[in-house]
Amino acid sequence: MKSQLKEIIKKINPELFGVKKINFASFKKLGVGEGNLNYVFKLGNKKFICRVNIDKEMPNKSKDEFDNLKKIQYLGISPKPIYLHDKNPKFIILDFIKGHPFRMGKRTFTDSQVKNLAKVIASLHNQKINSMKKQEYTYSHYFEESQEYFKQINKYTKNKFSDILSILDSQIMSQISEKETHEFGLIHGDLCPQNLVETDNEIKLIDWESVKYSDPAKDIANILIDFELNKQQLDLFLKQYSKLRFDETILIRAKTFAILLRYIYVLWEITRTFEIINKELPKEYLQKTTAKSHLNEAKKQFRKLKKIVEISDVNIDSLFTGAKI
Repeated sequence: MKSQLKEIIKKINPELFGVKKINFASFKKLGVGEGNLNYVFKLGNKKFICRVNIDKEMPNKSKDEFDNLKKIQYLGISPKPIYLHDKNPKFIILDFIKGHPFRMGKRTFTDSQVKNLAKVIASLHNQKINSMKKQEYTYSHYFEESQEYFKQINKYTKNKFSDILSILDSQIMSQISEKETHEFGLIHGDLCPQNLVETDNEIKLIDWESVKYSDPAKDIANILIDFELNKQQLDLFLKQYSKLRFDETILIRAKTFAILLRYIYVLWEITRTFEIINKELPKEYLQKTTAKSHLNEAKKQFRKLKKIVEISDVNIDSLFTGAKI
């Protein structure tokens, strides 16, 4: 793959990279994401990221991310899109952001980090792009998504647990308000510490393939779930956020979305575990993860889900009886 990418990049106009000639000083694999194989390469003293789409189910992902980045480039909170290669292998090239990600393990943040995070997110949510279609903002969207996961899980388990899954779905649905009012703005769609890069004096967001014109409360739900701010930090975040974007009910909506997102996380991790067991994913991804790690994450997410919504217990291990994990 690396040799193939280098040959393709050599044919790109070097002016796009701000250099006179394309001579690689280095070209290294950076890591593998859920659907991307990432490389970092250097031309002279300039670094760039190459994101290769390895997700066969989302053939337009590279183009979508590239187009999303072009739309929000003026905000100054994202990497600059340099080049789109929309033929196989499909990839995009981005400016390299020098910095480090928010902490992944122990969730500890300074007040300054929390304030800067609120400023960046609020500035994004303030964007009104009426040309974009409103997407995935209803609570019912998540129950429709859960049904798709049910189909996959039932396929793997031969419908053995269909009743248990249906009961779980009904219990959560019964506790979600039928009355919905939503605000709209541009949202990142996949906020988590590893998708934020902290530079010397600001925060930038990466991985823009999930951008939507939707309810900003969905991003705030990710803040609640993935950043695990304590009460003082959450109050500080919301106070700073409100200075730039007032939304009286955003926390109420975010708590509802947090239940739904956590629920989908559980189903996704279960499905992903089966996909790994059956070797249905790109080999690059299979090489860096295990079914056991995703099964453990499914159980962890389920425990956290039970803390925020009343549901029956489910023995997730039993779904995989007889499977080699």
